[in-house]
Amino acid sequence: MPAPPTGPSVPGASCEPIIDSPEKGWPQLALGLWELREASFADEHPFDEVNYVLEGRLVVECEGEVLELGPGETVQVSAGSAACYRAPGYARMLYVYGPNPDGRSSRVLDTLSGHEAEAGLAAWPAPASKEGGR
Repeated sequence: MPAPPTGPSVPGASCEPIIDSPEKGWPQLALGLWELREASFADEHPFDEVNYVLEGRLVVECEGEVLELGPGETVQVSAGSAACYRAPGYARMLYVYGPNPDGRSSRVLDTLSGHEAEAGLAAWPAPASKEGGR
């Protein structure tokens, strides 16, 4: 399953699928919750990935760009791009994976150094708060 890694191989990481992403593939979006506690890892997916930060701080590095995100902020990592995710303390996120009907495999990476990817990283700030009835 290409969800963010969990278990003994990535201490401090946990994942709870909501709309599953089975190894044989999926024709629709996949969705789930994941957490990092003073943990980091790098991966690469053959599909687009969007992460919405629910709590804490998440640092994402992709193709030389580094973003620090907080609650209400979103990051998109394009298919084929390697990305490193790090929580200096705690971070809880909602992930959305694009369709993967052919079941192409994701890779968990030890490092981003030396990895070349064609696609990139995009981030959006939290929506502006609506104050005063606007």
